[in-house]
Amino acid sequence: MAKNMPLRDSDRWDWLAHIRGAVMDRLQHSDSPALAVTCSALRTVYRDELRRLSQLFDFPVTVTFLFLSVHDREGLKDRVVARSETENHYMKSSMVDSQLDLMEDPVDEPDVLVLDSTQSKAKMIEDVVEIVKGILVS
Repeated sequence: MAKNMPLRDSDRWDWLAHIRGAVMDRLQHSDSPALAVTCSALRTVYRDELRRLSQLFDFPVTVTFLFLSVHDREGLKDRVVARSETENHYMKSSMVDSQLDLMEDPVDEPDVLVLDSTQSKAKMIEDVVEIVKGILVS
């Protein structure tokens, strides 16, 4: 993606395996009761792969996804352009279409909490903070 080329499925599986390994290592060697990971997990099968984490430990592990529901491609492209200009982010607006074309909305996935992309960045951050607080106290 840093080369402005969409990832192939094989690239994504390797990356998901890397994420899963890093999470396993962190959970096994940390006293922290929680861990946050960010990745796109665009397809249900990718989310299923990350869900496997809950089966790999002899202590309870809860996996919850925050899913950004996108209704406006052009608006999302504008956000990506703004982010790449202010934060020097690797993702370019030309990558948005390939990401959205691959994305599968979570249907009947109770561990997925949907965020509305039409809200302001500040409102979405506020919502995420509340969601995470709720997860941590449950």
